[in-house]
Amino acid sequence: MLDLIARHERFIKSFHVSLYEQEGEMLRFKAQLTFTNKSKLFIKEYVFENKERKYAYHWTDSSGNMKAPEWCAAVQPLDEPFSVISPENRSFWEDEKGNPIFAKRNIFAPEQFMFFL
Repeated sequence: MLDLIARHERFIKSFHVSLYEQEGEMLRFKAQLTFTNKSKLFIKEYVFENKERKYAYHWTDSSGNMKAPEWCAAVQPLDEPFSVISPENRSFWEDEKGNPIFAKRNIFAPEQFMFFL
């Protein structure tokens, strides 16, 4: 990660690592990058014992508004409501504010959810 930041330092004003835990091959990592245009990128990464990798990120503009990748505008709204949260876990999220980018497409995702691959 530090190599990536160094390669693109002309665009990055600052960065903050709020969580870094490693045990053997397992990893938990959270960071925030602030760019020179004052937009921010929030990153979470997990590497599990089986070496499976999961990560999530979201980007906000200089006013703190959630930004979507350009390809997202081409995604048409779904006909039927959809939730990224499985039915057995929805009760944990019922009071959570929804993500406005996904809401435009008739999809419920928690507000801080952007991508989890």
